[in-house]
Amino acid sequence: MNKGLSSTFYGLFEKVEIIEIPILQRDYAQGRSEAIDVRTLFLDSLYDALLVTGEHVVQPLDLDFVYGNFEGEEGKVFSVLDGQQRLTTLFLLHWFLALKNDQLDAFRDRFVITQEDSFRSRFTYKTRHSTTEFFNALTSTKFDYKQGSISNLILDSQWFYSSWKLDPTVQSCLCMLDAIEIKFGKNNINLYERLTNTVNPYITFQFLNLHSFGLSDELYIKMNARGKPLTAFENFKVWLLRKAEIVLPHGNFEHKIDCQWTDFFWRESVEDNVDFDSLYLNFFNLLAFYHSCETTEGSYILLTAEEKGWLRDIRESRSYIPHSKLEKIQAFEGKDLNRIVKVLDFMSANENNSISSLFRSAIKTSSNLTQMKFYALMLFIENAPDTDFWDDNTDVQLFRWVRVTNNLINNHRIDDMSSFIAAIKALNYLSKFSQSIYEQMNSDSFETVGFTKEQWSEEVVKANLILTDTNWESPLRQYESHAYLKGKVGFILNMAFIDNSYKLDTFQELAKKISTLLSPEVLESTDFLLQRALLSIDNYLIEDGYCRLSFGVPNRSSYRERSENWLSIVTKPVFTELVMKISSSDYGTLTAELKSIIDSSNADGWRELIIKYPDTIGYCSKKLIHRQGQLVYLLSKTNRRGYHAELYSYVLSLRIHALESQRKLPTGIETLSYEYVYGDETPKARLKLDGVVLGVCFKFNKYVVTHKVPHTLYHGYLVDEEIETPDKIVNLLLSLGIEKGSIS
Repeated sequence: MNKGLSSTFYGLFEKVEIIEIPILQRDYAQGRSEAIDVRTLFLDSLYDALLVTGEHVVQPLDLDFVYGNFEGEEGKVFSVLDGQQRLTTLFLLHWFLALKNDQLDAFRDRFVITQEDSFRSRFTYKTRHSTTEFFNALTSTKFDYKQGSISNLILDSQWFYSSWKLDPTVQSCLCMLDAIEIKFGKNNINLYERLTNTVNPYITFQFLNLHSFGLSDELYIKMNARGKPLTAFENFKVWLLRKAEIVLPHGNFEHKIDCQWTDFFWRESVEDNVDFDSLYLNFFNLLAFYHSCETTEGSYILLTAEEKGWLRDIRESRSYIPHSKLEKIQAFEGKDLNRIVKVLDFMSANENNSISSLFRSAIKTSSNLTQMKFYALMLFIENAPDTDFWDDNTDVQLFRWVRVTNNLINNHRIDDMSSFIAAIKALNYLSKFSQSIYEQMNSDSFETVGFTKEQWSEEVVKANLILTDTNWESPLRQYESHAYLKGKVGFILNMAFIDNSYKLDTFQELAKKISTLLSPEVLESTDFLLQRALLSIDNYLIEDGYCRLSFGVPNRSSYRERSENWLSIVTKPVFTELVMKISSSDYGTLTAELKSIIDSSNADGWRELIIKYPDTIGYCSKKLIHRQGQLVYLLSKTNRRGYHAELYSYVLSLRIHALESQRKLPTGIETLSYEYVYGDETPKARLKLDGVVLGVCFKFNKYVVTHKVPHTLYHGYLVDEEIETPDKIVNLLLSLGIEKGSIS
């Protein structure tokens, strides 16, 4: 056998007895439902080649090399090691065109071995017995051609076994036959004669016997890992390389995607113990999502349901995206391919740092903030010189760009697709100035949309301070990285604005104290020293709806949580006054000073009770109260539909329990658990007086005693009835410092 032989599929059977797909090969893949792009492109090529008229055939369509070895006693069985997909499609095309053009007898003469009453296809799969049976039955059965679904014709045939539906190769063959019928079914030319023409062939391939090159099957198998099907990423890569050949014909894109970048993704996958192919594909899917956001016209809310669905689907995709859809949105054209090269070259050269960590997070999660920050980084890399030509100034500009964009992103609500796309477009606009962002921000004509004006104004002030005095950059960077502030330090700058200028020393002194005040140790303390110290100065609580106020929660996972809590509090005059009362940023000293402020408080009414009894704040799981004048309800949930307590009676219950634990309760009085209620019922402290259960509630600024009596109509239902306060309870309340006028 020659080392290389140009042959048609039909002509190859003059030299071989059987073409066999060996066990080591994967199932037929070109017919899979997800391989629509590969299948369509290949059938288009075959169709165009067969439609060329005879006199115009200059050179047949060459399908490249087909490798394999000869097996069997007489060496007439050709075992395919490379070319399985192309040969299987060609075989199915021969069968269909023979069926369509009434050439099945001629087809069988060439492709079927007849032995007595049995028929054996000369093209067969050894991977599964069901596949072999399917090809034998397909090639030996007579059909009446009807335009339409060939697969339905086959599935309805008596010879087709239902169990064959479980065979992946059979499934793919049926799908491919339908695709072939759609492409070739309406053409009236006898394409079977052209397909089987061996004198002036229309379609050929290069037939090679590996043994003639001294290559073993084992070596070839190891080189190509043919034992498992192509992954979604491998299918995507084939398509992407074809795009790159057109757009970047003189580059080394293929080498990078198979070597340099593969090494990078492999190390990243090992580091995070994730699937390599999935990680690689996630990156490209993310870039396709960015592309879709960039090219979205107008407002997101005005998009059609189909357009919104596409954005949602591509955002959530972690696997295969049909290439036809990527083609439709013109993804991975010149700009995207150049972006891939610059970003992956940069990432490969900057492993094992915060940038690499951001990259991994962006392609593994769907976090809006993380993916937005990576997009900003990508824009800088895209606009910067190639990695080999970076200098110290490029590194400085990268730091400045990341600092500004992170601050903008961290302090803007990006919690839906509409805000995400707006931020994408804002960053895209900003990226034109990424190589000198500070200087551009100070231009009077420069402005941006897509982020909060407040944060943008703050960034302009900080950029100007740094350009004026570089000593500002380090402390700004330090306090911007605070876990709660996350870039928002404008309120500290306002405190440090004295005599019409920002004072660096004052800023640093204030920022140190505020960093401790807003640390988890203080914000999450069960003593609630910060909250009580603020209340000692003034009512700092945040309005959170009708009659509902918040102490502020320390949650900081999103800008919304931060902005609706402590970022709202720090801008209040009461917070500034508290900071000025604190002399040290040391945690021990600072907490001691907070306690001193609390102890010296002269607040009265509801504020006094909360300041003195931190358990009142602790009861409020969401840190919310409902207040109407002096009447304050402590909420266990977010409103009074959940269980709640009333402040004055709750504190009374705490104080009576404390007396009991000290054995100081008057004779005849015992404490019971507090009666929490929901809805419009009245919460109350509960106790026993000489064996009788009573309640003490707070109504109309007075302490009222109640006991349970049967309902006038429904005797089995007990209701509260107010009674004259017994003397023992009056004396108890007076001993606790409650004025007589406040006792009913």
